[in-house]
Amino acid sequence: MSPEVRVLWEDWADRALGLPGYATAGAAGADIRANLPEADRAAGIGLEPMQRLVVPTGLRVEIPEGFEIQVFWELDEASEWVTQACARDSCA
Repeated sequence: MSPEVRVLWEDWADRALGLPGYATAGAAGADIRANLPEADRAAGIGLEPMQRLVVPTGLRVEIPEGFEIQVFWELDEASEWVTQACARDSCA
């Protein structure tokens, strides 16, 4: 049985950015976008090495018991990933 994940929009969120979704048929996970104020979107977000930052998504996600969501930051170099958040104790 597949888990049901409920996703709700925050009142302030720009819904035109869309819900998380799979970019390709073989994608391992869904892409989620930063929901920045329109005036800040062109500049984007930059991180220094080892820097942490809370990035607004405009979403609330209800995670079923026994499941987790892992969020990764995709860097300019597509082959490099930095773990930003994990649920429970499943991430080292």
